Amino acid sequence: MKTSELIKQAKELLWDGKDECEDCKEEFICYALLHASSNRFQMELSQRIRDDIEVRLHPWNNLYSWLRYEANISEKDLTYKRVQAHRLAWMNKLIKEYKAKGD
Repeated sequence: MKTSELIKQAKELLWDGKDECEDCKEEFICYALLHASSNRFQMELSQRIRDDIEVRLHPWNNLYSWLRYEANISEKDLTYKRVQAHRLAWMNKLIKEYKAKGD
């Protein structure tokens, strides 16, 4: 399985931020990646992607904090739905990035 394919599968498990069904899907990319992984190879691939995400968010451990303190977005603008929309957009960018690298 290619990296971009695993991210696509995980994206299907991520809350879309539009409805009020937060409990129905995952809020965080890393959890969605874990749940999309069904075998050892996918788990290892998921871990590599999560490590990449962690490096990108450093020194913060979540996207909300990164957006708040690195991107300087005000707290009032960081609603759950907007942060979730950013997560979905980030996943789309990751898919394109990994595809461009040949996965």
